[in-house]
Amino acid sequence: MSKLNQQGIAHILIVVILLAGVVGGLVLIKNPAIFQPRAYDRSLSGPVSGPVTTFSNLNATLTQNSANFNFNYSNSAETLYKVHLSKTANFSSGVWWNFVTGSTSSLVNSNPASTWSDYACGKTYYWRVEAVWTGKVLSSIQGPVTVNCTAASPTPTTTPTPVSSSITVNLTPPSGSLTPYGSASITVNVTSRVSSGGYTDIRGKVSGMFTNMQPSRTYDIWFVSARGYTPVGARITTNSSGAATFRDVSFSEREDNSARVGFIRVAYAFDSNNPAPNGCSQYLPCLQSSFSFPQ
Repeated sequence: MSKLNQQGIAHILIVVILLAGVVGGLVLIKNPAIFQPRAYDRSLSGPVSGPVTTFSNLNATLTQNSANFNFNYSNSAETLYKVHLSKTANFSSGVWWNFVTGSTSSLVNSNPASTWSDYACGKTYYWRVEAVWTGKVLSSIQGPVTVNCTAASPTPTTTPTPVSSSITVNLTPPSGSLTPYGSASITVNVTSRVSSGGYTDIRGKVSGMFTNMQPSRTYDIWFVSARGYTPVGARITTNSSGAATFRDVSFSEREDNSARVGFIRVAYAFDSNNPAPNGCSQYLPCLQSSFSFPQ
């Protein structure tokens, strides 16, 4: 081959190489990712470009007065989370977006029924949490969770214990009585008693008769303890002979369990304008007897 022919072939090869370089450059310009690291689809096995952010330890507690959502999120840079609540397992309907928001777990809605009127005791819901600033990453759907509204135990009410017990006492005049010949027979019938806080509330009725008292005079019957004096509810008036009969006169006595009633007394009825005189008052009575309520 002549020298001239060899030079021609060389020139042709150079042109081909230059053209190949130009074409390759154009391809790279249009497809710059050819030589970059490849990111695999997350549904496939293999490496993924960038960190994988995940939720874990998701749980929720729903009650009538609060809805509490707990979770862990792998990206500590996140500062805004939203919990979405749904009545359907696939969030296709009945959804309340942004049911509760906050910067960290746990997220608590302290008045859930006010937020969503469909929130109610015994209903079942599904939920998921969203990490907003780090890519709107959504957790998997959680649930079902039921709103637990166990009724609060009602404040116990004290019911009077029904009883049927009675005692009869005979009252006589003490020294200095203004009715030295008087007497009384009184039956005390207890119909209920309630003990609470160191006291016993006793209810019942008294019946009986007076003899040889002051004629046409009105009297009170008193229960007496170290703590005070309690009158029976109705006053009794004698006839012109100084006698009286009474039946089922109601009374209510709060007895101090550390200072129980020890006497029953009969005294003149009185008011602020007509105080009972000594010898026929609740302090120095017309008639009296030692006494304690039947148990």
